[in-house]
Amino acid sequence: MGMAIDSTGKLTGITLNSIGKKFREEWIFRKVNLEINTSDKLAITGFNGSGKSTLLQLLAGYIVPSEGSVKWNTASGMLPAENIYRNIAFASPYMELIEDFTLEENVHFYSNHKKLLPG
Repeated sequence: MGMAIDSTGKLTGITLNSIGKKFREEWIFRKVNLEINTSDKLAITGFNGSGKSTLLQLLAGYIVPSEGSVKWNTASGMLPAENIYRNIAFASPYMELIEDFTLEENVHFYSNHKKLLPG
């Protein structure tokens, strides 16, 4: 029996099952198993090139693992990968805003892809 798909639910956690990621022939990491709840606080540390950003991109659903699976959990089932963007955001120094846009234009552009939360 499979887990129910909940395309509208709120994210409650993320489960990593033996995930691994490789670029070309080099494995960045392998066999990572982890259960993360939304109330958890994590610190991901490591040297440059050790896979921190890659792991975060996997958690955010921006890239897929080379092996294993990532499951985004809700209270009533599993959130499909195509709806992850509604629950998770990823920001890093190398993800730039569109330079030719004003602040207002950038906010408008990105809010078309992800609904802004009140507050």
